[in-house]
Parts: sequence; structure tokens; C-alpha cells
Amino acid sequence: MGEIGLSKIIKIRLSLRILLLCIKLDKDTWSRVFKFIKTLPKKQVNVASSKSQVKMMSILSICVSNKMKGKGVSKALVEDFEKQLTERGIDGYTLSVKKTNERAIAFYKKMNMNIYTESEYAYGFKKLLKE
Repeated sequence: MGEIGLSKIIKIRLSLRILLLCIKLDKDTWSRVFKFIKTLPKKQVNVASSKSQVKMMSILSICVSNKMKGKGVSKALVEDFEKQLTERGIDGYTLSVKKTNERAIAFYKKMNMNIYTESEYAYGFKKLLKE
């Protein structure tokens, strides 16, 4: 099987695994997720350039199992996501993270994302893919 075929199989298996993990969440986990969503930054940032409106997307979350943390999986997911956005003419993206999630904050900064807003409990990060 070629490298491209193997890559697609890995992406499909990873997507299915994430879907299964989301389905298996218990009631307590769902309530914590919805509580967190309510705390996300409400302020919107105008990202219009001088020439035209910038096309932005948002990531709801990046989730990697504890066994796979620190092995480059998140970096590969983000890099592939950015490549797909660029191919589709999207200029950048945003996401939110709890202020207590120091590991994720360090990761997003390492991926050249910048904090553009914050709430009491969360930071809003953004990244422009083309200047």
C-alpha cells in the first residue's frame, strides 16, 4: 500500500477513535464540557485586513489520549489541519483553552499561535496562516 493510502487509513482510524471516545463520555463529563463552553470568551475580534475580510475557522478541541501525549500526534494533527485550511483558501483559525491547561497553552504557543482574547477561565488563541 502506498504512503498516501496508509496516511488516509491512519486518519480514518484516528477519526473513528476520537468519535468513539466522544460517544463514551459519561454524564459528568458532558456536564463539564458544557460548563466549560459557557466560560469561553464571548468577545469577537475583527480580523479584517486592509484589502479584504480574512476567512477564519475555529477548532472545537484537539484530543489525544494520555498514552500518545508527547509523541508528536497533536503536532501532526495541527500541521495537517493547517495544510487543509490553506488548500481550501482559509486564512487562519481560532481555538479556546482553559487557563489551567498549561500543557496545551505551551503547545499552542510552540505552534506559533497567539492569545487574542481571554475570559475568567479561558484564553482565545488565533493563528493566521498567511500574512
